[in-house]
Amino acid sequence: MPDWPAPVAKGSALQRLDELSKDPTKLMAVLSDLRAPNFSLITIGLKYGVLTPEGANFVENEWFQRWPTAEARIREGLIKAVELALSKQRAISSYWIAPGFIQEVHVEAFFYDEPPEPDVKQEDQYPPVINFNIYTPWPKPVIP
Repeated sequence: MPDWPAPVAKGSALQRLDELSKDPTKLMAVLSDLRAPNFSLITIGLKYGVLTPEGANFVENEWFQRWPTAEARIREGLIKAVELALSKQRAISSYWIAPGFIQEVHVEAFFYDEPPEPDVKQEDQYPPVINFNIYTPWPKPVIP
């Protein structure tokens, strides 16, 4: 049986995206590039260090060629996630999810702000975050 990743994962590219999202100045530049149709997601990912050359090749060949709508959907989701991160002054927490029952790539970005629970210590509660999730048909490997 193949050694597939867990159905929910955070590969190194998404870790780098999360780290990048902690810098509002860089996020504003990323948002500007995401809104510019002449920049591909591959170019943007390489420019800001989210993708390695190996990761860029993987995304191009395993995602964008396989799922024709993936680039547009991911771009749209990233724009929403970055806009939320800037407006709420929060970092992005991104995940790759492979539920197994979908045929195309789906993306969601939302602000998660659960109200504090009175009986739970402050340090044990989740901070408000911007969730950015990429759903792909199962099984597909995580971006290197």
